[in-house]
Amino acid sequence: MKDILFKKFKISDNEELFVPNKPKKEKLIRRRKKVAEVKLDGKISKDQNKSLKKYREGGEGFIRWCEDHVHLAIYKENATVPTWIPMNEMPEDKHPETGRSYKDMWEMQKPILRKALAMENGRFKHRLIVLCWMRGDGKSLIACLIQLWKFFCFPRQQIMLGANSKDQVKFVHYDIMKDIILNSPKLLKIIGVKNLQEKEMRLVDSKKRVISIVRSISSFSGIVSNITGYTFSEIFDMKNPKFFVQLDGSIRNIPNAMGVIDSTVSEKTHILWHLYQ
Repeated sequence: MKDILFKKFKISDNEELFVPNKPKKEKLIRRRKKVAEVKLDGKISKDQNKSLKKYREGGEGFIRWCEDHVHLAIYKENATVPTWIPMNEMPEDKHPETGRSYKDMWEMQKPILRKALAMENGRFKHRLIVLCWMRGDGKSLIACLIQLWKFFCFPRQQIMLGANSKDQVKFVHYDIMKDIILNSPKLLKIIGVKNLQEKEMRLVDSKKRVISIVRSISSFSGIVSNITGYTFSEIFDMKNPKFFVQLDGSIRNIPNAMGVIDSTVSEKTHILWHLYQ
């Protein structure tokens, strides 16, 4: 409410007239909310392409890239705070309960990854990878690493991180990816802290043009199209497969596009079981 309610007019030396203010009409402007779209107008330079070639060799390239660039959080015995260690230096100390070391787990996963990420004539043999392992065996981590590998090593990537709910995808896959980058000096140097946003990370070229993106989405985000990859977390808990079907369909006509699902087992009536069949 305005402080001045009346206008004062002097009629004579002894008289004054007070007239009520007419409030100005507020102009209401209705703006349509737009979803921020990112135009991939950047390019990987020839020198970058040459240096990345050895990392684009399917499963072997993925393993090489991980061991050359990625640090992982390792909990040493009796430690409450993780130590970030390069993947080519995984500890060989056996866990007292499982009898396995971090090194053992990584080595056991390598044959699976070589097969899952196999390429022929420059194209991936598989467009969908489903990691249905027990809890604690690193399926979410591997799903994130595969898409980070594509994000950093392949041109013009649009990767979506999908899940059943907004909170689930935000706090699972995106946080894993962001933590890995923040604690892996080589990756952080490539992307830069300012390109790690709340729900999206961007890779830009020397002219600040966007080359690739990774973005968190959910069934509330709307339909996406022409993406180059996605992850989907804990699909076993999904009640309505519509969002997943749309997400998976959006990679259909894109060369070398790939979906990665990490989940525990489902009932035989679930879409996960049908994917397995």
